[in-house]
Amino acid sequence: EIKRAFDLPVMVDQAYITYEFFGSNGCEQFTTNQMEEGITHAPVFDYSFVHHVPVVSQEFVEFLSNPIPLQMYVSPAVDSKALRKARPVSTANNTIRKALMGDEEGAGADPFVRIAELEKENAFLKHELSNRDK
Repeated sequence: EIKRAFDLPVMVDQAYITYEFFGSNGCEQFTTNQMEEGITHAPVFDYSFVHHVPVVSQEFVEFLSNPIPLQMYVSPAVDSKALRKARPVSTANNTIRKALMGDEEGAGADPFVRIAELEKENAFLKHELSNRDK
């Protein structure tokens, strides 16, 4: 059984868990239903599944001797009120533009113009090198 998660470091609005369990063809993946109960840091899954293993082999016993890792996948909740107050997440936002494009002077530059300049310079230098070898 997987009842719930506790004290997640972020608030989430969707979550599910996957795990692998011993099956007839090796390990098989299982997934809980997706939790969509609202915004929380303790999603409730109330998941249960009866795994039937018809023959208990040594391999199965060894599988059970180890912990079964659970992977939780979440969608962090976004506060729409805070988003309305925040600056947009785009290159129109100076902080984002600076992080993507470098210093303040280059922040407003069109990256495609710079690419075209570099391609032209590259072609010129290739031409110069080919003429040098003649």
